Amino acid sequence: ARCSVLYLGTAIPTPNQQGIDSIQEPLSKRYPIDGSAFVQGAEAWLSIDENGLQIQFLSDPSHLLYYPIRSLVYCASVRFVERSETRDKYSHDWRFVPLDYPEA
Repeated sequence: ARCSVLYLGTAIPTPNQQGIDSIQEPLSKRYPIDGSAFVQGAEAWLSIDENGLQIQFLSDPSHLLYYPIRSLVYCASVRFVERSETRDKYSHDWRFVPLDYPEA
């Protein structure tokens, strides 16, 4: 099975961070946090098998990327959200959260 995704690219996780916190900065560099509605990415098909992830781009189906499971440091399905309440104060806080979070 495969699903449609917007491929933003790959990045090295932030050192000294764990889990979803390690991808906040790299993802924010690829996603507009200035309120603009335009996201620079490539529409693609994502296929997952027991050995890895395959990306097939809609613009050029002959161009495939394959990421073996052993090469993945962190993989997540996330959504970019604005949170109005943070741990320490009330403010606007832009974050990527897992799709199973209530905020998503």
